[in-house]
Amino acid sequence: MRLLPIMFSMLMAVIAIANATSAIAQEWSTYSNARYGATAEVPPGFKPAGPEANNAEGLIFLHRNGSTLTIYGLDIANRDLEAQVEQMMAFENSYSGWQMAGREINDDWAEFVARGGNRTLRVRIITACGGKIGLVTRFEMVGNLNVQADRVEESLRKGPARVC
Repeated sequence: MRLLPIMFSMLMAVIAIANATSAIAQEWSTYSNARYGATAEVPPGFKPAGPEANNAEGLIFLHRNGSTLTIYGLDIANRDLEAQVEQMMAFENSYSGWQMAGREINDDWAEFVARGGNRTLRVRIITACGGKIGLVTRFEMVGNLNVQADRVEESLRKGPARVC
């Protein structure tokens, strides 16, 4: 009689290990943007929402939990990263109602974070070509995907904008 509970516990442990191994083994995919010459890693579970934009500026990825990841390039007017960030923040606030929670601007990148309900918005712009263009990751997250966001941004930073 005591053997049955032990066997059940062992079976449950095997199932838990199999599920954990499956989640760890999920592969990251790669997105390359020919127009801006950038490549980024895309986390497991994010699938393209459709084809790349007609102007080849970027691609939107959707996750089954409702999160979105958009990777795109943009031209930075007058190489003014701060003005670009201010414009993007104003758009996110007025168009989508995001409440800005913080921003940081450096010489070669900028980031802002916003909140809305149970969602977090994290946008990072990495400059390339002497500040002429920006490579952007826009994570609209349900839950905490900061580790994944860090990896996507780092992969984009490794070799951005080979089309300067």
